[in-house]
Amino acid sequence: SSAINTAMDASTMLKQTFSLLTDEQLSLIATAMHDEECINFSNQHDVAMWQDQIHNNSLFRDVLQSEQARAVAACANVTNAECRADCEVYNDVMGWIPIILSGNTTKEAKLLPYITYYAMGAGIFAYYDTGNADMCDYIGGTYCYTPVMAGGYITNQHGCCLPGTCSGQDAYIVLHSNSFCYQPFANPLKNQSVQVIDRCAPMPREMHKAGPLIVILVFVFFVFLVIIASVCKQYTVEADKRAQMNINAAPVAAV
Repeated sequence: SSAINTAMDASTMLKQTFSLLTDEQLSLIATAMHDEECINFSNQHDVAMWQDQIHNNSLFRDVLQSEQARAVAACANVTNAECRADCEVYNDVMGWIPIILSGNTTKEAKLLPYITYYAMGAGIFAYYDTGNADMCDYIGGTYCYTPVMAGGYITNQHGCCLPGTCSGQDAYIVLHSNSFCYQPFANPLKNQSVQVIDRCAPMPREMHKAGPLIVILVFVFFVFLVIIASVCKQYTVEADKRAQMNINAAPVAAV
């Protein structure tokens, strides 16, 4: 079950949405608006401006439809119906714009889990960012660990958080078609002498092996030593105080 119950206004959601778009997607929007400099930090949250684009700019609507078709095609092989529906929304961030501008708070609220999934994964072009696997699991997502291996060693940590309805092979389809967290990280490494390892399954704790048990025992041992040292120090301090009091209280012999 989802642990997300956060609220956002439309302008904040627009800022979050544009932060998840790739440079290529931003370029498509700018071209449709006939202004390469139109998208900046000052107007990404301008609800009125984007509503005007939705209603009066057919090129902008065409870009949105094209991106939606791309996401639907990328998710077509997902076998689970719920995961496929989530995939089409999760991987079509540009399609969030008309939903946010619709004024329908119920539809807007349905986008919040997807925004949070992205927040729990690595950022775009983040080459040593695993996201937050525990929080991804807590909010009901599926965490995919995608490190880079070279010569048998992990050289770059990385991870993405997907909708929780996606697991098994479906999760890998959603992961590989994602243009924000996964593709900018993995695609540039395809022709290099390294390998991106994709694992969309809970990381094994391996508590049945000796290693974790040894670590726990060593930790407990050091905690025990700290407690003993604290008790000994306190005893020594109190003993010194009592000795000093006895010396002060002792009668002074007459000369």
